[in-house]
Amino acid sequence: MKLSLETADEFFDQGSHLINQGLFAQAAQAFFSAVPLRWTFTEAHIELGITRSALKQYDQAYVPKISSSL
Repeated sequence: MKLSLETADEFFDQGSHLINQGLFAQAAQAFFSAVPLRWTFTEAHIELGITRSALKQYDQAYVPKISSSL
């Protein structure tokens, strides 16, 4: 597995791979890392919410946009 991830797509792919392995906490972190790199990455937002919900982290299942200027 690649250790140095730089793009939202790479973090998303890593998160998807981790979900397939049943590693939900690590997958959530990967999706969480993808979101600020590309706020419009709808799939990353959705997978982050689903993964956090599966972990019963309901208060963290939604990541609000920090500023409308981003």
